[in-house]
Amino acid sequence: MSTKTTSEILIHSVMQRTPIKVYDSDTIIDAVDRMREHHISALPVIDEGGYLQGILTVNDLLRLVQDAGSKVMDDFPLYEDCYWVTELIRETLGTNEVTSAMTAAPVEASLDDTLKDVSKLMVEHQVHHVPVVGTDHKLLGIITTIDMVRLIADGVLD
Repeated sequence: MSTKTTSEILIHSVMQRTPIKVYDSDTIIDAVDRMREHHISALPVIDEGGYLQGILTVNDLLRLVQDAGSKVMDDFPLYEDCYWVTELIRETLGTNEVTSAMTAAPVEASLDDTLKDVSKLMVEHQVHHVPVVGTDHKLLGIITTIDMVRLIADGVLD
């Protein structure tokens, strides 16, 4: 297998074409459950037409937990595992829509961007997940740092 450079690989050839996502009307707990079920740390948020509205990440959820402040200390013991975080979110914020917690203007890429372009965006904005959108702003896929590491592990990148 021949290796390629990051400038030669277009995002559309390596992105996840059917990303796990949530709708803007879904609740935060729906999103948390989906993240846990699929072992992922970010979800693109779309409207009913499939247009990207934002992205909900674990960092967004951690910000919610931090904002809950004293509730954590008063009502939830700090277990060695992190399941108490899910319970905190479920009890205090779970019925809120994902739009109340998502990043509304996420870093995004287009189909013709190269892997190098997206890598630079990830470093510049310190993100691990970049939704890929069409010119009409419809969600077409997502590229993550894991996808990039997989390319190295598979010998596609040197």
